[in-house]
Amino acid sequence: MQLLKTCVVFMMVCIIPISHAYSSTDNGDIKTDEEWGNENNERSLNSPTFTIHLNNGILSIQNANPIYDLNIIIINNVTGEEVYHTYISKEVSNYFTLPVSTLGNGEYCLTISNPAAGYVLAYFRL
Repeated sequence: MQLLKTCVVFMMVCIIPISHAYSSTDNGDIKTDEEWGNENNERSLNSPTFTIHLNNGILSIQNANPIYDLNIIIINNVTGEEVYHTYISKEVSNYFTLPVSTLGNGEYCLTISNPAAGYVLAYFRL
């Protein structure tokens, strides 16, 4: 039930476009809004855990602290529709890519989450 509540909150946050947070082009670094920590709920916004880059329709995600399995969701911010959902195990979560060029032009919210660690939101345009 807690996971469902968390997903609903993410969807609500992602539906509201935050225009200053979007990457300005199809290529470049993407700003993140993180509340990510450890099982003791020690969280820091000062040192980003994730570095996200968009290049030619591919999101490249580097994870500086790959100790958690990750739930990945992409939401279309105009329709609120979930357009992508996958699970990344901690064994391969240090670096992974997501092809997003097939999503079409639009504004999107990427959510990276884990119930024990928190969440990361990243907004991008295609």
